[in-house]
Amino acid sequence: MKRGPFRWYYRLFAFALVCSWSIALPVESKARYYISKKTLKKLQQRNQKKLPGVIMAAMQKGKVVYQGSFGYADIQKKIKMTLKSRIDVASVSKQFTAVAAAIAIEKGLIKYHQPITDWFSDVPQWRTIEVQNLVHHTSGLVDHDDFCAEETKNRLMFKHILFWLKDQKLLSTPGEKFRYSNTGYLLLAEIIARASKMPFTEFIEKHIFNTLGMKDTEFFSPGKKLKNLAISYHMVKKNRFEPDMDNACNHLVGDGGIVTTVGDFLKWARAITGDSGFISNNIKKQIFTPGLLKNGSRVTDDGDGYGLGYFIDDTKNARVFYHSGEWLSYSSYVAYYPDEDYWEVAFANNLDLEVANLFEE
Repeated sequence: MKRGPFRWYYRLFAFALVCSWSIALPVESKARYYISKKTLKKLQQRNQKKLPGVIMAAMQKGKVVYQGSFGYADIQKKIKMTLKSRIDVASVSKQFTAVAAAIAIEKGLIKYHQPITDWFSDVPQWRTIEVQNLVHHTSGLVDHDDFCAEETKNRLMFKHILFWLKDQKLLSTPGEKFRYSNTGYLLLAEIIARASKMPFTEFIEKHIFNTLGMKDTEFFSPGKKLKNLAISYHMVKKNRFEPDMDNACNHLVGDGGIVTTVGDFLKWARAITGDSGFISNNIKKQIFTPGLLKNGSRVTDDGDGYGLGYFIDDTKNARVFYHSGEWLSYSSYVAYYPDEDYWEVAFANNLDLEVANLFEE
């Protein structure tokens, strides 16, 4: 199962009705955003049928205008999904890795245009790949996800992925085209670790999680009991689900691996778009600014740019910055509409819900 984003063709979403059983905050009468009656009914049925669930939230101008939970976090133990439930957000984790890299750059630990062979000198074919190519998915590196899927007996660590990568040819010339790469973010996390002389997870915890008070956020770790972690469920047939918690690459970080709550993510959302002073204005601008190719044109995927862990659609009447993710059977989706200072967030422990499509007109 890939950590990469599932793509979606969105509309200007409406969102924020208080619904039965879901836990919600009061909504102002002028709030524009609603969950459609059709979607609300579908979500409520997950409670009745004891199906895997979803947590949803909306925030405007720094104020939470809606949050609700539906379905079950653990079907076997009959534990319902709540706002305290935690989800592995898969590729939504990339924005944390990209911002961590930007922080490391400002601290002088790494450079934006630095060749990655400064850390991987024994892989000369990477000499034209720069740090910024990893951030914006223009490295040309092959994706390691298929390698993960083929391995069924052993746990794969970064050293195993690196050993395998050394024999893989680049799929395109670095800097010439966008090619989504989970592998690039694995390397980016390792570079941050080597440059800072601390494990990547500790760098993130020190400079992001602890700074923002994200107490319910940490990295997924197989074998470690994570409080309030919702079980990932794979649908084997209609309304029948089985746990889906095993993958050879569960130990890897950088491209995914962050476990969090909707509430903690909203702390992050406020910090990267508000005036908290958490990061510099330069980094805030970079998050939602597309990277550039070697020819000076902007990095694009189906017309959308890519910044620091966000796809950027600024060609429509309504600008939107978004990312999504899948890992095991977890799914996640976040979107920010800058013109209205409005966020949408949905985290689920199953793939059948298609979380990006829960926000409807």
